[in-house]
Amino acid sequence: MNSGHVQTEAYRVGFHGPYVMSFSRSGIPTSSGIDTSFFADLGLTGYVGPSGRGVVKGTASGVSTALPIVVHWYNANYQNWVKASSSGAFTSPPLVAGTYTMALYQNEFLAATTTVVRSEHP
Repeated sequence: MNSGHVQTEAYRVGFHGPYVMSFSRSGIPTSSGIDTSFFADLGLTGYVGPSGRGVVKGTASGVSTALPIVVHWYNANYQNWVKASSSGAFTSPPLVAGTYTMALYQNEFLAATTTVVRSEHP
């Protein structure tokens, strides 16, 4: 969630959500049991449900596997992040169709960028 206190790019206005805070006593919480399907029935401008999203898969290479590998997708309307596995393999969170800048970070330092297109049909 963007509070805007350290703004590094243009603020994305419009629908921001849903956000879910989940706690677990036994490790990293999962999304199982969290149902946000009701958002599809609210008529929210800008909402794109799961059927209108798809993923980008790949393997980051040319960086050290001893440090965290993070991949970031962003454009004027959306952004998502994911930590790659120690082998560099990654699957993005579900992305809305569009053209994204995909950035590769190695331990918080920008290592590379490229443009990717997530097509209309997941």
